[in-house]
Amino acid sequence: MLPLLAVCALLAPAQEAAKPAPEADQAQIDAAIDRGVAWLLQAQELDGSWRFHSDAYLSGQTALSLYTLLKCGVARDHPSVVRALRFLGTQDDRRTYTLGCLLMALAEHDAEGHREWIERSVEQLLEAQGRGFSYPGYHEDLSLTQYAALGLRAASKAGVEVDQRAWYRMMDYALGNQFDAYRGPAGFSYTKGSVFSGSMTTAGIAVLAIATQQLEAAGKLKPASEKEAKKAIEGGIEWLAAHAAVENNPIPDEPNNGASHMRRHYWLYGMERVAGLLSLDRFGSFEWYPRTAAALVAEQSAQGSWGPAPHHQDGNQPKTCFALLCLRRATASTTGEHSRKGDLYGEDDPEGGINLRAAGDTPINVWISSYGKAITETYEWVEDEGKGPRVARVELLSGDQVLGTLTSDPSGPVGGKRFAWRHTFSEPGTYALRARAWLVHPGETPEDAEPVESKPLEVVIDEVLTPWMLTQAGTHEQNLLRGVQVEVEASSSLNGGWSPEFAVDGRMGRGWLSAAADATPSLRIELDKPVKASALVLTHARQVPTETRSVGSAVRIAVSVNKKRPVEYTLDPAVDREQVLAFDKAERVRRLEITILEKTGEGAYKDSAGFQELGLRLED
Repeated sequence: MLPLLAVCALLAPAQEAAKPAPEADQAQIDAAIDRGVAWLLQAQELDGSWRFHSDAYLSGQTALSLYTLLKCGVARDHPSVVRALRFLGTQDDRRTYTLGCLLMALAEHDAEGHREWIERSVEQLLEAQGRGFSYPGYHEDLSLTQYAALGLRAASKAGVEVDQRAWYRMMDYALGNQFDAYRGPAGFSYTKGSVFSGSMTTAGIAVLAIATQQLEAAGKLKPASEKEAKKAIEGGIEWLAAHAAVENNPIPDEPNNGASHMRRHYWLYGMERVAGLLSLDRFGSFEWYPRTAAALVAEQSAQGSWGPAPHHQDGNQPKTCFALLCLRRATASTTGEHSRKGDLYGEDDPEGGINLRAAGDTPINVWISSYGKAITETYEWVEDEGKGPRVARVELLSGDQVLGTLTSDPSGPVGGKRFAWRHTFSEPGTYALRARAWLVHPGETPEDAEPVESKPLEVVIDEVLTPWMLTQAGTHEQNLLRGVQVEVEASSSLNGGWSPEFAVDGRMGRGWLSAAADATPSLRIELDKPVKASALVLTHARQVPTETRSVGSAVRIAVSVNKKRPVEYTLDPAVDREQVLAFDKAERVRRLEITILEKTGEGAYKDSAGFQELGLRLED
């Protein structure tokens, strides 16, 4: 009997010859991946998480984002990766989507180093299996079963044994969600008896492919099960060949269903998974990758995300992940093959002045690459024609700060010498770099050298892991409100999901904002049992990190502990990270009242102020 992969590889070319597909060249695809990665990095919260559905899935989007970044070539020790892992390690989210994505991320990051974490997550995940997988205590569905299969596949590849009975049960469940595959093309449904869809058909094929591959590798695949799975996969691929499209998630029985477009990126990534698992370039005549890549490159926003405008919507986080994983062909690819190209800065302008270039991040390499016509016509000596100006010394500057100084022999032309610096910034951010060179006019002495500056070169530094990042990523563990039941009341709340309880839920993805008309907004927090604390820790409410702040910030607040006389504190409205307000002494806190006495801001919601997160801490 032919192996399953060989059967599927033979099946695809047997269809009608493929029609020419629109294409995006590799440079466009790489650039789209770079922009998407940059957007995803910027969307990370202060505590290392990503906020999409953080109310229901404590860390699901964080695990998916981490896996995506690793697959797209972000370094394993990148600050965003370290922060995400730190955050994930503080959570106990046992939902199936989360555990499936977490297992993929952990195995991709360091399978050996995370061995115990992977084993523990496998045990937790298998607790949610009946035949298929469910949220613990809820219904089973094919989407959850697919993510469980992907996670367990990653664990198995990492060397963690998965009980063969788990693979057989998920095979049985997937087969039950497909209409009689023996009668030809047959899609899969979300639950048994519901409509077929593209996303669920790819899910069903993926579950069957993963399960049979795992059982075959272990020498445990029964011939009858292999035959049944092969027939079902063939039927599913024939269904995809008949219905595949990039415009929407195909649901033939419900062509006007809005969900077909909402789940479109999930469907596109579904095609990638099936193609990667079964080594397929096409479904029938449908060349999935050229068409999908062309569509995704064309649809990417200027900011780098995928999804509907405005591009700061939380829902664009999973869409962007799915798009990136699809473009990256993540299922079949090896992490690290794609190198990010967004860290090369500057260009040589033959008509310009001093041309400054840079590459890297932490550290960053900066150098003078050439001198343009504007420099050579003024400073090149006649006898030095074609050899450049005479240079006494050169400085590298960021703002008013001199980052480095290099000297040169001004008695002769600079020739091919390239002044170069290697610098490590202490904080992430955008920096404008300049080179200042002391040039000697023809016929003059070195003592008369004249300072000439290059144009500013803007560089983005994001690979700095600072102490505050680790502190913020672990802030949930340090918060004494963790595990304590609290009642929260606010004097007002802004409509649109800014409820007071979100200020004490331990998640940076949600917060509280007051109504604009509330002149002195306040929060009252009652604990069900007192906790000993010496400081109040807070962060200003903010929209998603990729957007310019358009909400107000508290400048001055009053804090009352246990109904005592309020103490006033001054806050820095420009600081997004946590601010620690020390009490006069450690208190057994049972009640907190926080009143905003003064606020400031710009933008649409400048008159609303509040807090993304509040916590209590016992400082040493």
